[in-house]
Amino acid sequence: MPPFDSGFGPARFPPGRKRSGRHLGGQAEARGRLVRELACRARGAHCPGRGAARSGRGYLGFHLLHSAGAQVRALALVQAKRATARKNEEAFEREWRATGEAIAEAERRLEAAAGSRRPAVVRALAHVARQESGPYYEGGRLYGLNTTFEDGLYYVGLAEAQIAYALFLHSLDVPSARAGPAFPPLAQEIARLDGEVVKAYQTAGQADQRRYIEINVALKVASECERRGWREGALYKTLDAARLFGLLSAAPVDAPAAAALRSELGRSRAMLEAGPADHSIAILFVEMAQSALDEAAAGETDRAREAAVVARLVIPLYTRLVPGAER
Repeated sequence: MPPFDSGFGPARFPPGRKRSGRHLGGQAEARGRLVRELACRARGAHCPGRGAARSGRGYLGFHLLHSAGAQVRALALVQAKRATARKNEEAFEREWRATGEAIAEAERRLEAAAGSRRPAVVRALAHVARQESGPYYEGGRLYGLNTTFEDGLYYVGLAEAQIAYALFLHSLDVPSARAGPAFPPLAQEIARLDGEVVKAYQTAGQADQRRYIEINVALKVASECERRGWREGALYKTLDAARLFGLLSAAPVDAPAAAALRSELGRSRAMLEAGPADHSIAILFVEMAQSALDEAAAGETDRAREAAVVARLVIPLYTRLVPGAER
């Protein structure tokens, strides 16, 4: 499987087939620019003088690299395998099985590297990527057989992208200088939040009910990570589900309130960074909120609501769940 590096690895083109065509060339160029920028930000938190010098939000870089890279890599797989998969069902199934074998081999490599020490947020993102890979892979086959083979390939590509991203994270030389806190069991908290979401869903209008899909998916991933003992991934997706749920009812934030939020987030980050424990999962959400405030100041005023939800809901939830987070 190609590495998930600063170029997301080479697309898996059939032997002898070259990258050609104006559209594909432009796509590759755009992909390269995007990934170079995001990779710089991601690595910047651990590399003095690079991306962190400009933004100071290296964990956000990891997050952005995941969300952008999965889409790009899936589209690249469709482009690379379109001619083969179009032939017939047997050809599509062959591609599906080949990708499954590559994913299984990557999982063995990830299991072998499971004991390595990296920041909690890096482990969390890797856990989530690995958990999301399975449903994408199984769903890709069903989708391809019931719609079009190209549509199925897209979801198979998303499955491959998740595993490739996890491998990328494990390849980084970013050992954590801090010991992780004792992340608690989260089954009870996930169930509590799920109950609140279900109750709100039942009273929501039909037009609003679709907004709950992403929350339900986040809770499902959190629950599966918890079941597999991946506490960091479970915590990350529990917090993310709480963030998404909070956004459904978040009020607009005016400019003075946004300025107060910026100060509050700065204090929260200082608290999380003080002391010996690794609270990088919470710091990722602070970075999301700080970025949202930047975009609000640049004209996207509604983004300030996201910062308010992080400051007033997500960070307090983290400090309640994680022992020693609030000192």
